[in-house]
Amino acid sequence: GTRPFDKHWLNMDCCGLICAGLTYALHGYGMYAFGWILLPPWFSVMDEDGYRELTFGCHLHRALFATIALLAVFSHFKAMTTDPGAVPPDANPVIPLFEIEREERNNFDELVKGEMSSSPAHDDDGGGRGVAARVRGVDGTERMERGGGGGG
Repeated sequence: GTRPFDKHWLNMDCCGLICAGLTYALHGYGMYAFGWILLPPWFSVMDEDGYRELTFGCHLHRALFATIALLAVFSHFKAMTTDPGAVPPDANPVIPLFEIEREERNNFDELVKGEMSSSPAHDDDGGGRGVAARVRGVDGTERMERGGGGGG
């Protein structure tokens, strides 16, 4: 199956399975053509009876080609039957970083423009030297602070 919690993953569509079968057939034919048709004329010697004997180089090339071809087939099969990773159905979406930055910038603009300029608080002597502002701490808590104005 291809559901999020399936133990064995394989997409069972007809076209994909036919293509996978053709891939494995081509690998098999490539091994046959390289190891039994192409190599023997190059890496063989004729004995006095007219029989062709394969050299050590022919056996070495066959073994190397077969190893690489089988690793390619195994890699393809593993990629075809391994879960590529899916988003679980109970996952919550992650908020993109640019939206978090935009919200922080809007909160800061609101703090600077709205609260500091619209609600001035005066000192005890009524001289208008201080302004109260809501300040958000590093730990996320908010508190009111009084800033000093011009002297008088």
